[in-house]
Amino acid sequence: MKKDIKKSMNKDIVILASVSLLVLIFFFYFINLALNYEELEKKYSCRDFGCDDYAKYVGSTGSNVYHGCECRYAETIKPENIICFMSKEEAEQQGYREAEVC
Repeated sequence: MKKDIKKSMNKDIVILASVSLLVLIFFFYFINLALNYEELEKKYSCRDFGCDDYAKYVGSTGSNVYHGCECRYAETIKPENIICFMSKEEAEQQGYREAEVC
């Protein structure tokens, strides 16, 4: 009888530990999601850079690279250096090349 009780208790402990582990995994997963939510949801439009509604790309007057406005690296361009483009062709005609990271 004591052996049955021990087996039962061992099973209960294993089940409790498994459930606790799953709860912790989900907890940390959702905490991580919450912390990164802003970063994941942060999308830029060319209007955020001072461009008109027709612009789709931005570049820097200090380089020869252009980015899509939604690219996170476009945010690193200083506001005073922003140049707006309506198309890739327009940017390339002005001597810019497409960013490899976007």
